[in-house]
Amino acid sequence: VKKGFVDNSIDGELKSLLSRLSGLTCIHLRETESIGTLFNLLTKEKDFTVTEGLLKALFAKILIAAKPLVIKTNKTDDIIALLRELLNQTNDLQNNVAYYAEKLHTTPQNLNAICRKTLSQSAAEVIAEHIISEAKRQLIYTENSVSEIAYSLNFNDTSHFVKYFKRFAGLTPQVFRNT
Repeated sequence: VKKGFVDNSIDGELKSLLSRLSGLTCIHLRETESIGTLFNLLTKEKDFTVTEGLLKALFAKILIAAKPLVIKTNKTDDIIALLRELLNQTNDLQNNVAYYAEKLHTTPQNLNAICRKTLSQSAAEVIAEHIISEAKRQLIYTENSVSEIAYSLNFNDTSHFVKYFKRFAGLTPQVFRNT
């Protein structure tokens, strides 16, 4: 799966499944009919949304089929996987590296070093990417105002959210919604 495809996706579940798969060094997997069918459908599908759905199904099937055979790499991969899981719990999304470091029982510096080593991004960039992805999802799929979305993402000030969104997305939230 190309990074560009995943970057253009605003589906948190797809990113979470991919993150769980990417944390594995080795998967011993027997070919199953359903995995083969999903893979064949993926090679023929052109629609972005359908491709996202098929990828989610394929990744979930692979994880289920490989569960007893999975070999984990190390604690670094576990921390990245746990960070992704925390970020996907959007009911308490925070724009604060120290918050996630505390939840993961590590220091902000260590979390940042792990993110840089594993993902080639700082922890702040990983968090910002997720916040922007969630903001885009809400802008596309809800009728919530920009202020309501800002509040749901724990921004106390709508203007700060608008500037933050524009810095990372290149557009204001309202312009993004209208395009």
